[in-house]
Amino acid sequence: MFHSWKTSKLGYLEKLNQLKGSLRLVLGNLNGFEDSVDAEKAKLKNKIHIQDLEFHLTSEVGVDVMEALQPPPNLHRLRLFGNKGAQFPVWITTSLDYLRFLWIASFDDCSCLPPLGKLPMLEELEISSMFSMKYVGNEFLGIMETSQELPKAGTAFPKLRKLSFGGCAYWEKWEDITGDEKDHPLIMPCLRELEIFYCNELKALPHCLLRRASSLEHLIIRNCNNLCSLYGDRTGDEWDKISHISHIVVDREPFQVLRTFGRAANYENEFS
Repeated sequence: MFHSWKTSKLGYLEKLNQLKGSLRLVLGNLNGFEDSVDAEKAKLKNKIHIQDLEFHLTSEVGVDVMEALQPPPNLHRLRLFGNKGAQFPVWITTSLDYLRFLWIASFDDCSCLPPLGKLPMLEELEISSMFSMKYVGNEFLGIMETSQELPKAGTAFPKLRKLSFGGCAYWEKWEDITGDEKDHPLIMPCLRELEIFYCNELKALPHCLLRRASSLEHLIIRNCNNLCSLYGDRTGDEWDKISHISHIVVDREPFQVLRTFGRAANYENEFS
């Protein structure tokens, strides 16, 4: 069952602890102290029967409000659309140990990603329209940066099967791992599919990182000008770095990409 809640009075949710299934919250212009207090009253984390949650942010929602809207700990699916803030809520990587699917779109002012690799049960991750993001560092994996600390880190993305990046128009660099590989933790050991589309400024893939994702079978690159130029001829040193992957698609075919963008559109229709 889907519940759609469009209100500026989040406190009304306080008593609705028996909500079940899926909940969509349409929020906007909530950035004051009273809004934070109201969000606390909603006690969203007590709605333990909610398995599927969407935050659709139509205008600015303050970081304190988002922090107060911590989801229930047993949530399985989370969608975050349209935040104008410059950071993600802390709870996204500290309290969602059962989260299996995560979709993030249109966090226009966020320049970096949180350490999503810490999510122990995450199976599918889609990130799109991050227009301020130019760099994805190893903090995304949830591992320490210094080689001395790497052996202490757990597995990054231990259950992730599919990873998608789309429409990140100014994304230029995806940091690779360096140093002695025997000192690195496991990275994405279950990853089967990596999809990148409409990321024209991305200059190269993190080859060492992809080698560590030992189960990777499908690499799909669509409408990424630099990557298509780098790997499209299927020859040369750069191609050799990814040629161990069984199934590779590199093309500029827009029709196929639209099917991927359509997932977010389908969620919109689902709740309308």
